[in-house]
Amino acid sequence: MGKGCSQMIRKNIALCCAGIMLALTAAMPFGASAEETAGGTSVVQVEKSQILVKKSIPASQITGQIAVTVHDHPVQVTIINKTREGNETYYDMEITPVQDSDSTTYVFPVNQSECRKSEDQQPSPLPVYQRDFLQNTYNSAYTVSLSASDDVTYADTNVVIADNSYETGVSGKTTYSYDVIYSEETEDAVTVLDSKTTLIGGAASCATALQLRWAPYTLGDVNGDGNIDLDDSFAILAYYSKVAAGSQPPADVEAKAADADGDGAVSLDDAFLVLQYYSKTAAGGQESFPEFLKRVLA
Repeated sequence: MGKGCSQMIRKNIALCCAGIMLALTAAMPFGASAEETAGGTSVVQVEKSQILVKKSIPASQITGQIAVTVHDHPVQVTIINKTREGNETYYDMEITPVQDSDSTTYVFPVNQSECRKSEDQQPSPLPVYQRDFLQNTYNSAYTVSLSASDDVTYADTNVVIADNSYETGVSGKTTYSYDVIYSEETEDAVTVLDSKTTLIGGAASCATALQLRWAPYTLGDVNGDGNIDLDDSFAILAYYSKVAAGSQPPADVEAKAADADGDGAVSLDDAFLVLQYYSKTAAGGQESFPEFLKRVLA
């Protein structure tokens, strides 16, 4: 099967799931917390952010929801509300597929964005947000980040939730949905397969189908224990030594995870890079391994 054909199949599957997801989330009340299942799709209503609780934001203003669908692998979801007073992280959690479900949709409730009043419509030095389905501009918006790893992240930085009291065309919920699938075949970190916005009966829906690059390993974490440390450097040395001596490489070492410099071969240079990174983190360094590699290999 050709690459173009397989990508088309993945796109159609993602769009189908997005349609099911929109139908389920549109009918689901914000107060629901139980997991619901329909047609192999599980829907999990995430509890309100502690920010919403502490601010005692009334239900009448929680008119938005962000729905993220996962299939075979987990996704790290970060939702940040950007206001003129500063940024607030509403949600930062890993969502995982529910066992025995074809797909799982997690629904995050969010409050309406801050609409710019008519007297504030003059040019502003601060960020102003707008979407095609909205009549007004807004002083606040959300950023939704979906991550597979440190170097594979999709970010939607213009997620505006309608203030229905100022919008004549929007009277119901504003829903942003993201259907996330993975592929080991793609070289691109993120591919947007499709994106569309609909406004039906006063409810606005912005649906995006995404493909993220999936690697069944973490670069540098050769032994798969979740850390990048001396053990990984030694594992790379052991792998290199066996291959250099003409022996079979260790079966428990993923060569792609060991190829730190990305030159297609496991060598002493890779072991040194891992050792160098470990010495930095042991001394309090905060860089991720991809950030470290980008800097030292530039």
